[in-house]
Amino acid sequence: MSNMYLIPENAPQQAGSSTATAKQSLWTLLSKQSTPLAFAQRTPAAWLILAVTLLAVTSQTFGYLVGPALTLDKLAAEADIIFKGEAIATDPVEDEWFHKVEGFAVRETRFKIVSRIKGEIDGAELRFRHFDKAGQANFEDFTPQFYHFEAGRTYIVFASKEPGGARQTRFSHTSKMDLGVLRCVDQRPVAAAGAIAEIFWTELIALRNSPVADDVLYAIKQFGQMSECLDRGGTPDFSRLEVLETVHGLISRPEPEIAQAAINLIGAESPYLEDNSAPFWLGTIGVRNPGLGTMAEGTRNAGGALCWRELASVANSGAPPETRALAIRAMGLVKARELRGNMDRWLAAPEIPVRAAAVLLATDFAVPDPYTTGKFAEYAADPAAEVRKCAAYAIGFMQDPGIIPVLTKLMKE
Repeated sequence: MSNMYLIPENAPQQAGSSTATAKQSLWTLLSKQSTPLAFAQRTPAAWLILAVTLLAVTSQTFGYLVGPALTLDKLAAEADIIFKGEAIATDPVEDEWFHKVEGFAVRETRFKIVSRIKGEIDGAELRFRHFDKAGQANFEDFTPQFYHFEAGRTYIVFASKEPGGARQTRFSHTSKMDLGVLRCVDQRPVAAAGAIAEIFWTELIALRNSPVADDVLYAIKQFGQMSECLDRGGTPDFSRLEVLETVHGLISRPEPEIAQAAINLIGAESPYLEDNSAPFWLGTIGVRNPGLGTMAEGTRNAGGALCWRELASVANSGAPPETRALAIRAMGLVKARELRGNMDRWLAAPEIPVRAAAVLLATDFAVPDPYTTGKFAEYAADPAAEVRKCAAYAIGFMQDPGIIPVLTKLMKE
C-alpha cells in the first residue's frame, strides 16, 4: 500500500493553536466545497426520482429526545472519579438513585484499581453502580445510560462518588451510547499527568494493535465516534486526519469485518456508502422533502479523496466481493480522473455487489448524453436485482430528466 501524506508541510496553522486544533481546522476545510452543489428544478421528473428512492429506503430514529455526546474534557469535569480498573464481578443491587426502567436492572461491578486518573479512591478496589440490560430491552422505548462489564477485562470509567463506592454520572444516555466507559486491551497503568484525550488515544492504539479482531473493531468504532463526526452524534476529541492516518492501513486486513469497518470510517462522507443514505442525498442535491433530513450542502468525501488510491487497490484485490464493493462505494464524490480506468472493469465484474457499487460510482462520471442514457438502460436491465436497484438510485442522483424513461420502466417491474 502506498504512503498517504495527510498533512502538507505548508498546511495553514492557526496562531496559538495546538497541532490537533490545526488539523481539525484543515479537516473542516477539506470536508466542504468552496461552491454549493447545483440543485435541480422541482420538475415532475425530479419528484418521480424522489418517490422511487423513498420507496426503496427506510430509516430508524430514536423515539425520544437524546442529548449530544460530551467531549472527554467536559465528561472529565463532570466526574468525581476517573479510574482504570479490572472488572472482578458484577452483582444485583438496589439503589434509589436508579429509577425503574423496563428491560434494565441496577448492577454493582467490583473493580480492582489499576490507575487512578482523577479523584480520591480508598483502597485497592471500588464498587461501581450502573444500569445494565436485563433480558430483552426495547431500544425504541426510553433507554437509560447503561454499561456491561466482562469479568477479567479492563476499563476506564468516569464515575460520581457516593458513600461506599461510585455510580454512573448520568441517568440518560447521549448520542454516544457508551459515553463514560472505555474498554482497554490490558492492565498497563496509565501514564501519569496525561491529558484525558491522550490517555484515550494511547488505549485505542493498543486496541488497534491487538491480535483479537473484536478489539480492533472496537477501536475503529471509537476512533470514528470521537473524531469530528458531529452530525453522527460523535465528538471532536481527536483530529479526523490523525484518525485516518491511524486506521487507513486496516482496509487491507484479511479479516473482512476489520477491513470493512475501516473502509466505512474512511468513506463515511460518501453518499453511496449505504443504501439508507440515498433519500437524504437526493434531498440534498435535488428536491427537498418536508420531514426528511438532508446531508450538509457542499459536503465532500474528504476521507475518500485522501485515500482513494488505497481504496481502489482494495477494489482491485482478491478481497471478498462485499469488501471490494464497499471500497468502491467509499469513493463516492471523489471523482479522481484516474478512477475512470477502473470503471469498465468494475461495471463488468461477475460479482453482483461489485457491479452494483460500480453503477453507483458511475454517477460521478456521467454527463447528460444519449450514450449515458443507453449505458444506464443496460445497468437497469441487469439480471441482478441489487444492480437494478443501484441503477435506480444512480439515476436519481444524476438529476437528468432525459433518463427518466429508464427509471419509469424500472418502476413497472
